[in-house]
This record gives sequence, structure tokens and C-alpha cells, in this order.
Amino acid sequence: MRIFSPDSPFSKAMDLVGDLILLNLCFLLCALPVVTAGASFTALYTATLAIAEGRDGNVVRRFFRGFRRNFVQATLIWAVMVLGAGMLFLFYRLILGLNVSFRFWLLAVLVLFCIVYIMVLNMVFPLLAKYENTVPGTLKNALALGLSHPFHILVMTAVTVFPLLLPAAGEELFMRGMILWILIAFSASAQINSFIVKRVFKRAAGPSGPAE
Repeated sequence: MRIFSPDSPFSKAMDLVGDLILLNLCFLLCALPVVTAGASFTALYTATLAIAEGRDGNVVRRFFRGFRRNFVQATLIWAVMVLGAGMLFLFYRLILGLNVSFRFWLLAVLVLFCIVYIMVLNMVFPLLAKYENTVPGTLKNALALGLSHPFHILVMTAVTVFPLLLPAAGEELFMRGMILWILIAFSASAQINSFIVKRVFKRAAGPSGPAE
């Protein structure tokens, strides 16, 4: 039947689903130690950006090549992002403990910092996966791209957060969706974000030149 032809949309969709399942399992395995989560995110975007750009190749091989190549920088950036999240949380706890008239303005400043943090977090690992740069340069470019593309950041944040909300949605719903969560949740969100990021990179004409 024509639907099962290798060039048919159905076959291509099934190939994509199979690749995303493999990538999701690779991501979860490599992110499990937590300290390697940054390298795992970068490796995931290395593979999904290649898919979004129509480049052929073995996705698992591309994942681990990206993991090895960017391990040091990705781990440093991950440490910076974890430290930033901790500081934002401490700032929030500090504000809650204050009984001052300007607490509203402190909360407004906190929200502003959180927005900046989200912008950087959404862009930094795709940037590291795509372009060669220093850690400070990658963080700076992530912020610049986030500030210049707020709508894209909003969509990417929604796509990224959705899989993370499943455990908080209730035990019954979580148990029903756990198989899907394990199989494809993170890779699917990264793939959707990669199509968005590809457009952002194209408009920005590349912050510092391609890595591949």
C-alpha cells in the first residue's frame, strides 16, 4: 500500500516518532545523575535541531557526539542556571519574610529577574548545541535572543513546562501518562522548540558562527 511507502508522510512520521523515542530514552539516561542534565539537554538539542534542519544521520550517534563535545561547557552553564534558580528562590523567601511597604516593588523586581532567567534557560542549550562560543558569550547571546524574541520564548516555555507538570497533575493522571512521559515527553518538546529556535537563529543570522 502507498501509505507504507518509505517516502509517504505516514512512514516519515513514524520514523520521527521512533527517533524521538530513542532520543528521549538517551536524554533520561544521561540526565539521571542530575549534574549531567545540562550536557543531556544540549545533546538532545544537537539531535533535534538537526532533524528540524532536515539533516540526515543517526540520531543516537548525533546525541552522544553532542554530549561529549559540549560536556564541559554545558555542565558549567547548568551549574550557573542551578545557582541562579537557587538565588531567585532565596530572594523570594527573603521577600516573604519582610514586612515593609515596598515589598510589592521587590516582588516586581523578582518577577523581572525570573523572566530574564526563563529567557536565558530556553535559549542557552540550543545555542550551545548549534554554535561554538565561550560560556559567558553563550549566556549573553541567549539573553539577547530572548529579549528580541519574547513571543517565541513564551511558546517555548509553555512547550517545555508541559511535560514537567505531569507529575503534579495527580497520581492517577501521572500513572496513566507515565509511559508516554518516559517514551517521548522531553524529546517531543525539544523537537517542537527546535523548529521555533531554527526560525530565531535564521532571523538573528547566527550569533557567533555554526558549530557544525
